[in-house]
Parts: sequence; structure tokens; C-alpha cells
Amino acid sequence: NTKRWYSNNIGDNRRKDFVLVNSDGEPLAMCGLTNIDYTVRKSELYLFVNPERKKQGLGKISTYLICKYAFDVLQLNKVFLYTNGSNIAAQKTYENIGFKLEGRMREERFVHGQYEERLYYGILSTEFDYNKYGLSIIGDSSLINN
Repeated sequence: NTKRWYSNNIGDNRRKDFVLVNSDGEPLAMCGLTNIDYTVRKSELYLFVNPERKKQGLGKISTYLICKYAFDVLQLNKVFLYTNGSNIAAQKTYENIGFKLEGRMREERFVHGQYEERLYYGILSTEFDYNKYGLSIIGDSSLINN
């Protein structure tokens, strides 16, 4: 249940969760940063695009905005993520934003009777193109809870 999950995570400063909506309030994507490590200054990115709104560029924009938030507001050094080896569209999106493939975990999952690899991607704050899409995040880095 999403509401229970949300309630359980309120106040957890090791994560930041967002729901992106259009002007009508329709949920477009749910995304965020988990396992935020304020000492090493890194975090894992997650993203779920509304299945009814796929192939509209929402994954790209959401990923870009989360990275911009991580680097500009939280002042993290690295954002990383995992994706399935079969998810070619996601891989292209992440690479377009500047993520680098850092690792390949062979036969990491068993899906529909087959093993599937997981890919580990990362991007550093020095590699991120802050002006790529002309989008801004307005925030206050003093909100960081160490």
C-alpha cells in the first residue's frame, strides 16, 4: 500500500521522495533519492513513471531534476542507480543525462523464467550538465540534515 509506505518514510532524512504532477494534479512520476549518505555525499536514485504516460520524456526530465536537486540543494557528490539489463530505453536516458556504466551484475535477477543482469550507473557532480535542459530547482542547502 503506497499510503502506508509513505507514512513509514515521513521524517527519514536518509531519503527524499517526490511525486511529479501536471497542472491538473495527475501523477506523472514518483521519484527520489534513497540511502542518502551525507558523509560520502552520495545517494541512490529511483524513478517510476506512470505507465499511462510512458514515452513522453518524463523519465529524462524526472531523472535530470532529481540529479539537479541532489547536486544543487543537497550538495551531493554522486548519484547512482540500478537498472535492468533489458531496459534499453532507461539505459539510453541515463547515459544521455551523463551517467556512466560502472558495473554489471550478471544473472542478478530471475524474471519470467530467465536470469537477468542488473546494471549500476553513476554520475558525479562534476560530470553533470547543469544547463542541459534549462530547468531549475529552487531550494536551500541549509535544509541538509547531517
